[in-house]
Amino acid sequence: MDKLLKTIVLCALGIFLYTRVANNTILFYIHERFTLLTLLGAMGVLLVGLSYYRQPPHEHTHNYDAHNHQHAPLRWWGLLILSLPTLLGLLVPPQPLGAVALLNRELNLGGWQESNLPQVPPLSREEGNPWGQSAQASLDWFTIAREFNRPQALNGREAQLTGFVYRDDRFAPDSFLVGRFLVSCCVADAAALGVVVQWPEAAELALDQWVSVYGRLQSGEFAGQPVPILVAERVQLIAPPAQPYFYR
Repeated sequence: MDKLLKTIVLCALGIFLYTRVANNTILFYIHERFTLLTLLGAMGVLLVGLSYYRQPPHEHTHNYDAHNHQHAPLRWWGLLILSLPTLLGLLVPPQPLGAVALLNRELNLGGWQESNLPQVPPLSREEGNPWGQSAQASLDWFTIAREFNRPQALNGREAQLTGFVYRDDRFAPDSFLVGRFLVSCCVADAAALGVVVQWPEAAELALDQWVSVYGRLQSGEFAGQPVPILVAERVQLIAPPAQPYFYR
């Protein structure tokens, strides 16, 4: 019975990890460079689980320094610990960090370091570029981050950003934050990045809704600090991207 329980628990964990890699939801939790390691880990757990099942049934006793020693049976708490990752993963739907996570994190609206800038892929029509502007025509997160501490240098520049909607008591009715998370290793070290957006219909946007915003930047102020503000000309509701984070 012990062997069967060990096999079930370990194989369930291996299959769970494999499905998270297969449907790309593993990217909601860890840096993309660890995907292959997670897949190899899932295969390893499966092999260990199957190896328990294939062991021939036998009882054995070791003798160490003339003291008899017999292996103890699998305990219920040990089984629970092994099952916990799979149970929690099945009970809690996978979802990326969003506006709710900002409530417990420091909102970074400036002071971005060159070494910490996000690795942003070129704009595409499928993600964040529904109006067809080229990457050269519209500034992306990376360019804005480099000039964030000099908002006057961005005045009048076109920009197109994709992110989730965030708003709290500091925001005027016609403004919101378009945000993304920057991940070094996993979501535990994720840092929030954001740009203030001005749009007349901002109040109609739901918290955590993903949007693609196109407009022009102008220097302004938020919470007492000078920041570039994106004056939106177009805002489109979009589905969360398969890869929701920036990586460094």
